[in-house]
Amino acid sequence: MGAFFEVIAPKIGGVTLSDGTAVAAKHKIDGGPSILFDAVAVLPSAEGAALLAVDAPAKDFVCDAFAHCKFIGVGADAELLFTKAGLAEDLDDGCLPLGTSKDVGPFLEACSMLRYWPRELAVDLDAEPAPHD
Repeated sequence: MGAFFEVIAPKIGGVTLSDGTAVAAKHKIDGGPSILFDAVAVLPSAEGAALLAVDAPAKDFVCDAFAHCKFIGVGADAELLFTKAGLAEDLDDGCLPLGTSKDVGPFLEACSMLRYWPRELAVDLDAEPAPHD
């Protein structure tokens, strides 16, 4: 079974990669909430992160992904978005760096577990410890 990826962008037109390649978006941030996906990777440029950091739907997107215990790939320039969303100090072992291509394998391996359940006790007041905890 292979991995399936969709690009979510602030605008319907998509994104431009660092090499100039245009990639169409399958969803707009405010129309494709993180709840629809098993995991998310936040990979903005520094300029893109600055724009996303003031965009309420972008901040909601990462907050919802975090609250739903999803594995989150955090790009090298994504820190500002997480800071502005109020998550920077809460990032945990379910939030993996995606600064280089070498980080992709560990992120995908972690995603095979579908959720980072240890986070649930920190984000859900009525969560109960798993029987084995």
